[in-house]
Amino acid sequence: MIINLTNHPCKAWSEKQIKAAKTYGEIEDYPFPNVNPFADKDEIVELGKEIATDIIKKSPDAVVCQGEFSLCYVIVSELLNKKIKTLVACSNRITEEYVDEHGYTQKKSRFEFEKFREYRRS
Repeated sequence: MIINLTNHPCKAWSEKQIKAAKTYGEIEDYPFPNVNPFADKDEIVELGKEIATDIIKKSPDAVVCQGEFSLCYVIVSELLNKKIKTLVACSNRITEEYVDEHGYTQKKSRFEFEKFREYRRS
């Protein structure tokens, strides 16, 4: 099983990303939580350890972890300590800039999945 710990449910993934994820098994969505910008370091560590503990109990083959950086750091560290393969999705950002009907410059971005990359300690 691969756990999708992101804000992007797998039902919205491209066929290419789903195929890459399924090389690790069935995909289980685990929504990445909203993080209070006023949370202190200890609160982030506590939340990260709670999430990691819950995920570890599921014995996944891999985890895709993307979200608020400080919380990701705690979760990824905990998962790597338990030798759980932890991944990030790598995409190309294709941006289109245009002027709308009101004369405002707008940007529209599309992300095209390319591969998963493992988090590794140096």
